[in-house]
Amino acid sequence: HWYSVAAEQKIPQGQARLGLLYAEGKGVAKDEEKARALLAPAAEAGDPQAQLYWGKQAYTQSEQDGGPDYTEAFKWFANAAAQGNVEAQYLTGVMYMQGQGTDKSVKKALQFFSRAAEAGYADAQYVVGQSYYKGLGIRQNMSEARKWLGKAAQNGNQAAQELLQQLPQP
Repeated sequence: HWYSVAAEQKIPQGQARLGLLYAEGKGVAKDEEKARALLAPAAEAGDPQAQLYWGKQAYTQSEQDGGPDYTEAFKWFANAAAQGNVEAQYLTGVMYMQGQGTDKSVKKALQFFSRAAEAGYADAQYVVGQSYYKGLGIRQNMSEARKWLGKAAQNGNQAAQELLQQLPQP
């Protein structure tokens, strides 16, 4: 109810939260059209969750809709990441690592992965741990690899659990 009231008053956070409920069908009937109508102005107004939504939409756009739009996805992910959205930080890192929608930069990718890892995002913790293990973009360091892979494993990342078993013992 309160999200509807906030959305009617054009409050971006209310628009975004209600839009996400429509997108996911939580508490309301799933309605992509209503979701998009609410999430578009919220993203433009700077709401990081709405920006993350649009980034994912652009990144996963089907071939019949023109295929992924990596430039658009990167724009939205980077905007949300700059506001501290940890999932967007991770996804911005992925895009830098792959050179999707931006120039490829392992250094910048690791900066975004590290921010998300510090905030407790398991997939980012795994990537940081793997980077230390392989010496990818940073000097190889088994102690740091163990630390980050351990955090990722504790947060439920299965790949981190498996890689931890392969690490040489100290």
